[in-house]
Amino acid sequence: MKKGLKPNKNTKDNNSKVEARMNAERLSDKAVLISALAILYGILLLFLQNMGYSIATASGAVTFVCILFWGSIVGAMLFAALAVYREQRGLLLYSGIFIYVLWTTAIIRFTGNWAQAFAIVYVSLFSAFVLVHVNIWLRTTGRFEKKSVRIIFNTVAVVILVLLTLCSMGLRTGILKSLLGV
Repeated sequence: MKKGLKPNKNTKDNNSKVEARMNAERLSDKAVLISALAILYGILLLFLQNMGYSIATASGAVTFVCILFWGSIVGAMLFAALAVYREQRGLLLYSGIFIYVLWTTAIIRFTGNWAQAFAIVYVSLFSAFVLVHVNIWLRTTGRFEKKSVRIIFNTVAVVILVLLTLCSMGLRTGILKSLLGV
């Protein structure tokens, strides 16, 4: 722009529209990525669960869950370090995905009951899928700008995580089995 010329109001409006469209497209790309990863991870978990029921393949399933457990620790640390080193907060999404895999494999490994552990993980996978899409919908509609909406959304997400973790701990200790009469 030449000196002395003031920016036109239409130019500012067009820039904000383009910026909003780019932000919505970026969020849509993240939704597609996370949805695809959730579906693929769900299929992998179904495969591992079925492997665990066969005597011939149970040790392989447990070994693969252990590999996922330790690999997710390494992946989470790697992407967190890269995010800090490169100063790119976008890489923290991948670290969060690895932390989720770590959490689910910990539930599978330490709950004690194969079928019930996978049931908790499937509920968490469905909850995560829904929460991601609600989050993106709130962001694209501009409702996430309100502090109260962010607090409510984050509270719901944490409550779901804590409830599922408590369910797995209850299964591990036997408290939930005695409450349910199973």
